[in-house]
Amino acid sequence: MAQDVVILRSGDELKGRVTQVSQTDVKLEPKSGTIFSKSSEIVSINPADIYLIKYKERGNLYFKENGQRVSGEKQKIDRSADIVYLCDGKEIQAWDLKRDIDQITFRTHKDVKKAESSTTNIPNAEVFMIKYSDGSRDVISDITYNKPQEIATADESKNAEPQIKVVFYTVKPGDTLAKIAEDYNITVDELRTWNEIGASVKDNTRLKQGTQYIIHQKISQ
Repeated sequence: MAQDVVILRSGDELKGRVTQVSQTDVKLEPKSGTIFSKSSEIVSINPADIYLIKYKERGNLYFKENGQRVSGEKQKIDRSADIVYLCDGKEIQAWDLKRDIDQITFRTHKDVKKAESSTTNIPNAEVFMIKYSDGSRDVISDITYNKPQEIATADESKNAEPQIKVVFYTVKPGDTLAKIAEDYNITVDELRTWNEIGASVKDNTRLKQGTQYIIHQKISQ
């Protein structure tokens, strides 16, 4: 199965096959071998949480804060390259990348002989994230989406549903369902429901390191 990559505005990545994109959600059939890959389970993601879909066959699709979707690059990434993602939606291959207080400097060409003509400087404020060739990521700018707050009447405020953001949590050594629930101020039952965790996994059982779980968090108003 061809693998697409969904890059969230938090900097997290999900791999699988994107089966549907709409104004209200993006459906992802997860990569086999992950916590999300049980039988025919499909993960639904809020488009407001997505920065980019990297389609394996069709290239990049960027998600703007105004809800627009814009097609981008279709390029084969060199394994030796770092990748710079800009806040306004662009993917740039980079070599010999250096970062200082105000900006990052890198070459856009692999050939060292052409280094001078391909050297680029970009202010840190314009950079969303750097993904290094070893797979690690450095989120430079917070681009998580926050809808403008509107003035509401007392009754509207009372009845308004809280905004929710989705967090993809990766299990660390020693983690249990009870510990994760406590850290995120949620209940173990909620964690079980969101991730279809059966009764065979006890609240205080140590979980497998590297496993990912979906967590729904309320956004403070």
